[in-house]
Amino acid sequence: MESKREYAIREEAVEVLLKQLKNEGNSSDESANLAHAMAALLNAK
Repeated sequence: MESKREYAIREEAVEVLLKQLKNEGNSSDESANLAHAMAALLNAK
């Protein structure tokens, strides 16, 4: 089971990735990589 600390770290990482994903200077490959990283974090248990 995930600890509160682990959850908080994962939640913060998702927020950082989301900010980067909203950066309009990203190439489509960069955006795809960020989206995959975010999905992996959201699905991690």
